[in-house]
This record gives sequence, C-alpha cells and structure tokens, in this order.
Amino acid sequence: MFRNRGYVMNELTRNQAFVPEKATIIQNEAGTAPCTWFEQDEKVLVSMPGVPFEMKWLMENEIVPRLKQQFRRDVYIKHRTCCVSGIGEAALAIELTDFENNLPPFVKLAYLPQSGIIRLRLSAYCEDEKKAEETISALQQQLKALIKAYFITDLDKSMEILIGEKLRAKGMTVGTAESCTGGAIAALLTSVPGSSAYYRGSIIAYSNDVKQRLLCVKEKDLAQYGAVSRQVVEQMALGALQTLGCDYAIATSGIAGPDGGTDEKPVGTVWIAVAHKEAVKASVVAKKFHFTAIREQNIQRAVNAALAMLLSHERRAK
Repeated sequence: MFRNRGYVMNELTRNQAFVPEKATIIQNEAGTAPCTWFEQDEKVLVSMPGVPFEMKWLMENEIVPRLKQQFRRDVYIKHRTCCVSGIGEAALAIELTDFENNLPPFVKLAYLPQSGIIRLRLSAYCEDEKKAEETISALQQQLKALIKAYFITDLDKSMEILIGEKLRAKGMTVGTAESCTGGAIAALLTSVPGSSAYYRGSIIAYSNDVKQRLLCVKEKDLAQYGAVSRQVVEQMALGALQTLGCDYAIATSGIAGPDGGTDEKPVGTVWIAVAHKEAVKASVVAKKFHFTAIREQNIQRAVNAALAMLLSHERRAK
C-alpha cells in the first residue's frame, strides 16, 4: 500500500504487522492495522482497529458473518425502529413505562439517543420466526401510536437519506438558508450520493445585510425583533424559496455560543423554519428551541431538529 502511494513505511507503521502467534489474522481491507481473532473454551475475543470506518468495515464484512456461522442457533432475531424528536430520553421513558412493562419476555426496547434524536429499537428473540415477526410488527404499531406527537420515521435510515428519497420520488427540491448552523445542514444533505438531483443550494447568511440582500428579510423586523426571532427566520425560509428556486427551504437563526447570549435570548436559543412552495402561496412553519451552552452540541442539535421538521412538514404536505 505504501509503495503504491509512493511513501516510505516508517517503523511505527511497520510494527502494526506484529501479531500474537495464536491469533487468527483477519485482513483489514480498509486500513493497515490487522484484526485478530482469538478462541478459547468456546469463547471468542476479537481485537479490531479503533478507526471508526475500519472497525465498521470489519464488523460488517468479517466479524458478524463469522459469528453468525460459528454460533448459529435456532433463534430468530427481528428488529423494528422508530425515531422521535422533540422529547428528552427521560421524559420519553416515563411516557413508555406501561408499554415497556407489558412487553413479552422475549422482546426488548432500546433507547439510542443522538443529539436531539432518539432511535427506539424493538428487538424480538424467538425460536418461532413467524411469532417473532408478528409480535414485533404489532408492537411497533403500538409504539408509533404512543409517540405520535414526536414521531419522525419507522425506517432505520438517517434523516438525510430519507429526505433525499422522498424528494427524489416526488421530483422536488430543497435548499437552505443558514445562520447559526453555518452550512452544516447543507453539508449533511449533500453527503448523500446523488443529492444533486434534489438539492438546490445554500445561503450562509451570517450577517444581517446578507439576510436583507439575498433573503429579502425586512430591515425593520431585524431592528425590532432581532435576527434570532420567528419573524426573521420565517422570512429567511421564504426568501430561500425565491432565491434558490426550490420547493422546500430550511432556515436557521440562533445563538450557538459560547458568547452572544442575553437574558431574553440565552446561548442555545435557536429558531428554525421550514417553508414549502405550494400552488397558491408558500407556507412556512417555525419553532423555537432551547439547547445547551456548548456550541458544537447546539449546532448538531439544530441540524437534527431542522431535518426532523422538514420530514414532519413533508408528511403533512402529502
């Protein structure tokens, strides 16, 4: 690999070739550090590289298939997923207490939170495949009814992929007008291969004069309500529809931190709007969020909240 790239291998990299003599070596095609597999007393220990994409490749292509083959049992595992937004993990757990307490003994519910998004995963472990499938499907429908107010999707896919699939199917487009998120929403949407089919572009409107000139935000509203307000973020979303020529637009304006907050608008205050170009006139919805005092978390939470709002708006627009 080093020779093909025109590099000279250093001693530290060469040392990665040293492995325990009793290990089974699994070739790491995603990197240089090898994966080692140990067996003793019908138990398995696997050592993998810590680089996330290397470990993921090994898990999907080598480790999981080997484990399934070696520990094959007549137990069927079925999963169902529901994603929610707009509620904390503790509050969600309280709402689902009765649901969890009445789950069959062979079904488990896992809470998998991620910056404002919680993925609920139902897992059934049963010797009867039909029973596992029917039970997990029925429970997923019950769960969806209980979390209806916060529900995003029951597909185990990321929101940016879901948005792309829905827009592509409808032949529609999306654009962004970002202030506090600084292009993070645009970066996530365009990380999906083929996103050029539905993604129009973005305006990173950090300063007020850019909001006015490119997004048609009214100067008097900026003066009266401030950039972080319902009035301004709604105009940003509507302006993006017009300027970018898209069917949907997401707009964000907030105080990411660590400074810039006030008593009225503390750090973590974010307004998000989603606009939709309809037959007669454009519609727009906006929502105020209160996140944390940590800049990176605020940006990530705002991105997730914005994508969740777009998915919800798209469902209502059907």
